[in-house]
Amino acid sequence: MRRGFWLLWLLVVVLSALQVTRTGVVTDATSFLPGPANAEQRLMAGQLRDGISTRILIVGLRLPAAGASPPKTAEREALAAASHALRDLLAANSAFAWVSNGDVSRHEAERERLFSARYLLSPGVTPQAFSADGLAEAMRRLEGELVSFRGGAIKSLAAADPTLESLQLLEHGSAQFKTRGDADVWFSADGRAVLLMLETAARGHDIDGVRDAIGVVRGSAQAVLKDWPATVPIPAIEFAGAGHFNVLSHDAIGRDAGMLSMIATVLVCSLLLWVLRSPRFLLLAIIPVGTGTLAGFAAAGLVNGSIHGITLAFGITLLGEAVDYAIYSFVQRDGDGRHASTFWATLWLAVATSLIGFAAMFFSGFQGLQQLGLFSIVGLVVAGACTRWLLPELLPAPRRDASRRVEAGLARVTRVLRGFRWPLLLLAVAMAALIAARGESMWRDNLDALSASSAQDTARDLQWRDDIGAAELRSMLAVRGADVDQALLRAEAAAATLDRLVREGEMRGYDSPAQLLPSRAVQRARQAALPEPEALRARLGKALEESRLRATAFEAFLADVAAARNRPPIERSHYAGTLIGSWLAGQVIESEDGATVLILLRGPVPGHRIGAKLRQANLPGVSLLDLQGDVEALVADYRRQTLHTALLGAVGIFLVIALQLRDRRALGAMLATLVATVSITAGALLLLAGSLTVFNLVALLLVAGVASNYALFFATLSPDAAERQRTSLSVLLAGASTFIVFAVLVASTTPVLAMIGSTVAIGAAVGLICSMAFSPR
Repeated sequence: MRRGFWLLWLLVVVLSALQVTRTGVVTDATSFLPGPANAEQRLMAGQLRDGISTRILIVGLRLPAAGASPPKTAEREALAAASHALRDLLAANSAFAWVSNGDVSRHEAERERLFSARYLLSPGVTPQAFSADGLAEAMRRLEGELVSFRGGAIKSLAAADPTLESLQLLEHGSAQFKTRGDADVWFSADGRAVLLMLETAARGHDIDGVRDAIGVVRGSAQAVLKDWPATVPIPAIEFAGAGHFNVLSHDAIGRDAGMLSMIATVLVCSLLLWVLRSPRFLLLAIIPVGTGTLAGFAAAGLVNGSIHGITLAFGITLLGEAVDYAIYSFVQRDGDGRHASTFWATLWLAVATSLIGFAAMFFSGFQGLQQLGLFSIVGLVVAGACTRWLLPELLPAPRRDASRRVEAGLARVTRVLRGFRWPLLLLAVAMAALIAARGESMWRDNLDALSASSAQDTARDLQWRDDIGAAELRSMLAVRGADVDQALLRAEAAAATLDRLVREGEMRGYDSPAQLLPSRAVQRARQAALPEPEALRARLGKALEESRLRATAFEAFLADVAAARNRPPIERSHYAGTLIGSWLAGQVIESEDGATVLILLRGPVPGHRIGAKLRQANLPGVSLLDLQGDVEALVADYRRQTLHTALLGAVGIFLVIALQLRDRRALGAMLATLVATVSITAGALLLLAGSLTVFNLVALLLVAGVASNYALFFATLSPDAAERQRTSLSVLLAGASTFIVFAVLVASTTPVLAMIGSTVAIGAAVGLICSMAFSPR
């Protein structure tokens, strides 16, 4: 029979190992958001996972700080030259869809496409503008521009574009096509950094591709800086943007998974070796822990197709849970190596209560938490089975001489803690009152828990976008239509409201695809506004009667207008292979249920006020997509749902134990332990962090499961003194192991893991104390 168990174990290990080797690791942060419930939420999740914001990088070459003094002329010239050199290197690399440093002259292909289609694209093309009076006014403007500071640039356009429609297009274009700063490149506000913006060819979820792109940028920048002037301080290479932050998070999770696992393993093994003095037990404990972890990863990979990096790092928590079962089995045997008659029933009851806690994760509605829940459920069941059917015949006899002093001390501690029952209950009531007083305000539903980027990184990103004049990519309008043309038509209808918001100072501007890709109706209207060739020639002659300009100089203008009257509508293919084409590809999205056009908003955007004014305008198909505010609202809704799930889980834990024990004193002790543990833990977290998140909430269910395990053993202590001491020691060691593992998680640079770690570490310590204090005499 035992041989059959070992063959089954070997089969599980082999199949699990094969599955794990075929499963990739991902670090998509949106996995830890609630699943989208409608089209708008699906669009939002798609933008967070793989939208244009995830592919944008901002690169800065920053001079060392020099107090408040502005950079010298030589320093600015050196930065500008480095900007041009780096831009040329990166633009030639296929790792990037486009690269811009603010120098419009480097985008000749884009300027040519805009110029050739100017009469279908420019909002200045109206019947009035091409009347005799309108043309006369345009010629007067042209004469003034020719003698202005930009007369040289205007002169090259005048013959073919005397109405300067191409300049209007540049003024309405995206920030990527505008000249800013000295030397025609982007500088930071303090002038000490030169900035470049680029889009990676790799999609946002392709972390390796984005990391490689960042490596290309860094290597190219270092190559440029090899020729840096000796008299100018060498600038630092800095990054901002969602792609950079995603790589930081991915790498932080990888470091945590390796380093924290090693630290937790060393600490737990040291504790057990010090108390139990049995190296053989430590080796045998690998069987349930290792098998459970491997099976958990395999199950998560099989169901989800990949393993999230957070699940990988979270795997060390199974060490704290699974090793408990081996400890219980090893320590609670008598001198003959036998367990009490009720031991295995109690152990499986402990497993069941833990599973209920992890089941709350599985049913939370968060894909990432569901994976954590599945991993833990499968891992604990397999670890429990290994403990039950593989370990008993292999475990060595426990050395009572090594643990007797600890057992005696533990008995004294338990007697002392029983005297603190009422203080603990009063503390629990006080913490519950604090939680009730804070109410809804104690919850923090923002995205901080999903990002490893620092406040400094975020501030740099916002500042650089402001310096460039680019959209923040946090707030945008989603304009939906049955097809692309209808979506563009609705985007044009929204432009009037957006222009008013800009005039009122609610935002600095916006970038709409309809500015560079008008709807067919608008293009036809502009074509209709263009006069027939003979009528245009007559109007032009009349407009120039009082001008020094000659009509014969504008034959190219007459020919281009005639061609524009009959050309087919501009489509996205017109911009193929250009920066504009890449930009439109990220903002014009087609799907099975229609098309969506994204209008990016520039400057600090007060989402609630803009959303209210858009609703007042009653624009069909137009909605504000606030990638921060909408996610927070979504998380808040699921947090309330998770709270209900958590309450049901707590009730389930208690009912499972009640049905098994049927002892009023034991049930009372367990109920007091669970209530006090959860209340004190939640209150302590609230006092320490100032707020709670949905991840703290889910972790509190784990706390309830862990505390129920401790209370279960302490509430059912045997009358036999020796057996009672063995049980108490096993619970103490299990609690200490769990505390160590989750306390190590607190050091994680991944906020989700740090939150879960702090919650369960505090809860394990409080649960152990309360289970001892409320244990029946």
